[in-house]
Amino acid sequence: MADRDASDFALGVNAAIRALRGIYGGVRTMLAELAIELEQTPGALYDLRVRPKPVTTRINPDERFLRSWEGRFYSPEPTEDERDDDDEDANDDEDADDEGRGRRNVTLVAGQNIAFAKVVIYHRESDAGEPHLLCGVLRDCRIPAGDQSLTVPRSSFRRILEAVRQDSKPGKLVTRASVRRAPNVPKKNRGDYKLVFRLDEAPTRYRLFDLSGRDKIREIASGIKALAGRE
Repeated sequence: MADRDASDFALGVNAAIRALRGIYGGVRTMLAELAIELEQTPGALYDLRVRPKPVTTRINPDERFLRSWEGRFYSPEPTEDERDDDDEDANDDEDADDEGRGRRNVTLVAGQNIAFAKVVIYHRESDAGEPHLLCGVLRDCRIPAGDQSLTVPRSSFRRILEAVRQDSKPGKLVTRASVRRAPNVPKKNRGDYKLVFRLDEAPTRYRLFDLSGRDKIREIASGIKALAGRE
């Protein structure tokens, strides 16, 4: 009997892992299809080629293996990556991961708009949370210091999407995402190098399990383009 229980347990574990792998793989396939649709003219938007995901901390170490969300960013113009092997200042409680070594930076311009897609797979704080996709446009990218050219480390993009939630309201969106800055900037002034955006519309929400078929992906892409073209 014990052998049968152990066998049933092993089968259950393997089935659960396969199901999780299928969900994560399906999310990445959907985001890849969305990027293809967004690049179609008119109003093409281009993937910024960053892969934001949650920060792994001592409090939430499981994020390294079970990502609660994953996202993408899109711009009207293809963005050139800037190679920079120096590490940004370490974030509190953050473990080193694949974004912390040999990272590339992305250069944004003050006033630029960037579209986003964020897939929330599960909720750490609630058992009732439903998997969903959030889409929208972050407008008027700026930092309080007033710099016009903003060099953003890849790892900072996840700090942007951390601030975007299904209950986000239109208005000013202050993030914890830092841009590259001179090493002699006093610690008390580092808040002047955090990215700030304007959110004109609350994020559009789609139930994740309703997003099947290329027609639905086209519909989402058209909605994002319409928002991106609206000033």
